[in-house]
Amino acid sequence: MTQTIDAPQRQPESPVQRGRAWLLRKETLGYLVLALFTVFLVAGSFVGPREESDLPPAEYRGGYVLTDREPTPLHRSAWAVDRRASELQPSATGTVLVWADAQGDYTLSWTRLRAQDPELAALRAQPQATAEGDPRDLMRRVAQIGFVLAGVTALTILFGPRPRVGTRWFWIFQLLVPLGIGAAWFAWTELVRTPDERKPLRRSGFDGFFTMVGLTIVITAGLWFVAGF
Repeated sequence: MTQTIDAPQRQPESPVQRGRAWLLRKETLGYLVLALFTVFLVAGSFVGPREESDLPPAEYRGGYVLTDREPTPLHRSAWAVDRRASELQPSATGTVLVWADAQGDYTLSWTRLRAQDPELAALRAQPQATAEGDPRDLMRRVAQIGFVLAGVTALTILFGPRPRVGTRWFWIFQLLVPLGIGAAWFAWTELVRTPDERKPLRRSGFDGFFTMVGLTIVITAGLWFVAGF
């Protein structure tokens, strides 16, 4: 006679176990947003573009574009990196040269040429390098990191756990803060720290708008002050 052995029944998860798993998923998402924020800020800071006082010899320059506008360093451009790149249109009357390092180390530089610079006429005849990479493509790669950061954070705010410190509108406004700081603030405050309970008076969208304006003014002024040194 054959005996059958029943498979052990899987014990249902207790509320404590479910709570721990939920917290782990939430914290993991928070650390993902913080990692994207770090990569965006470091990549933008590394790429530049950095202002140079003099134009280096041609062998040290890779792809270039001669334009009318001075480029804004990528890490200061918030989510406008792609627009910053599009603003650098080739110009036959331009005086600002933006170029990539010829060694392929993914850095950009720029300088404003003077009327007496011997290369200015040749550069105006060909305001964009045709045989080498466009430096604006490197700027757009940094923009893609920013888009991923903004997209992941926005989806988490809209469809993720209900925020406990501020409303969803409060955090949506913080995504407009320069440098991606609003995204990092949300990730740390709402996802990583995980408050024990929802505050009775959460910050509203009205609070979020004025907080965003205040932070933008402070950060912009700080960047302007640092750039002066």
